Amino acid sequence: RERAEARALRLATAIEQAAEAIAITDPNGVVTYINPAFEHATGFSAVESRGHNIRGLLGDEVALPLERRAEEHLTTYDSWKKKITNVRKDGSLVELDLTVSPVRGPGDEVANYTYVGRDITQEAALEEQLRQSQKLEGIGLLAGGVAHDFNNILTGILGYANMLEPDAAPGSTMQEGLHVIQQAAERAAELTKQLLSFARRGKRQNTTVDLNSTILEVVSLLTRTVNKNISVTEHFDTDQATVLGDPGQLQQIVLNLAINGRDAMPQGGSLTFRTWRQGLDAEQVMAHPGAEPGMFVALSVSDTGVGIEKKNLRRIFEPFFTTKALDKGTGMGLAMVYGIVKAHQGFIDVESNIGKGTTFTVYVPATDVVPATAHPADLPRKGHGRILVVDDEEVVRKLTHEMLRRSGYDVVTAADTTEAVAWYRAHPHEADLVIIDMVMPGKDGQECFKALKAIDPDVRAILSTGYGLDGHAQDTLDAGMVGYVQKPYHMEDLITAVADALADQPS
Repeated sequence: RERAEARALRLATAIEQAAEAIAITDPNGVVTYINPAFEHATGFSAVESRGHNIRGLLGDEVALPLERRAEEHLTTYDSWKKKITNVRKDGSLVELDLTVSPVRGPGDEVANYTYVGRDITQEAALEEQLRQSQKLEGIGLLAGGVAHDFNNILTGILGYANMLEPDAAPGSTMQEGLHVIQQAAERAAELTKQLLSFARRGKRQNTTVDLNSTILEVVSLLTRTVNKNISVTEHFDTDQATVLGDPGQLQQIVLNLAINGRDAMPQGGSLTFRTWRQGLDAEQVMAHPGAEPGMFVALSVSDTGVGIEKKNLRRIFEPFFTTKALDKGTGMGLAMVYGIVKAHQGFIDVESNIGKGTTFTVYVPATDVVPATAHPADLPRKGHGRILVVDDEEVVRKLTHEMLRRSGYDVVTAADTTEAVAWYRAHPHEADLVIIDMVMPGKDGQECFKALKAIDPDVRAILSTGYGLDGHAQDTLDAGMVGYVQKPYHMEDLITAVADALADQPS
């Protein structure tokens, strides 16, 4: 008897201390026992629960269909499983992986039911974050492809208008029209730039940036544009807020989040910027693909505005998604933020409460390198020499040819890699520089450059593309190219890139 009592005590202790939520009911669903983990999962104590139907703990919405389906299932099977979302007594939510099993008596009748629930709230949140990340990744691929094709079109529109405007008579209708075309094309180019930022394919510098200084620069801009009924404050918990990245893009993150916060407070409120350093381990970055464990600089932007509805939280980083009026926003601001943060191997979290406000927190890998001082670039200059232009887009080929010709260069064009290699083989060492488009049918820019290097190991080339320096383009550049120009480009952008590439040419 003592042995049986000891065994029963061990079993009772094990159930009491189990991490799983365990409840026992009679055949009618009346609770006879719950353990502490079940108390935590429901918010009801054992005293409150005992003698009440299980649906009082799980709620009719969950419990009633649960009971019906479980009873139907358990006539044939020994247990029934389902993942449920339960509302605790305090209104908070918990995700449970629930198993219902019958305890049968001597005559095979159901004497009791046991409910065993494993708390999977954190797992469910991680799965949702991963699904959202994968969804945004797919949207990014689509956005990047559209932006690339659109940039090729804009290169012709913007480039020709830019090149022809000086030829038009001052004050003429022609000059005014060309100016309007340029402005419209530049607005469209800005949109493709935002799409590329979201797709993480935009042109990006890589230097050390102090995020505290970036915030102060943005605050200086904001003080001239926000209403006086919005207070702006900064709290820097670290003076080592240095990261490696693009200064302009990192400023864009802060500015876009600040504008988002400002727009959320039409009646006024407070906008708060914070920075701090935080070490994150593998488990903490698990839900953020691309992020590696290590030391991060965290930057948060908080507002006391209207808040974001839960149904919209999962969509706020999608391109063109906005809850603002049609004339109040494009829906690209937060999409840009997401893309830029991911391009910097970071991630972003958001917390929001309706009527209380929203906090966006950006995490970017920290660096201890001191920010460098920038030096002004030389102005574009006239040049000479022969240049081979390789691009499958006829409009871009003709435009680039004319821009270079007007700047003093002798120009040869090729529509693809095969044509370029054939010309180069027939005219070895005649081209001082080759401008190669990254994306072409058949053999792309990387393969073109390799083929030209096989003929002349000293070939000098710059990359031209509607994408930015994503992995493949960066690999091509790292293979020995001497420069890079982003489509769509103005004449001065192209000429500066060409002049810089030829400036350090061995004599």
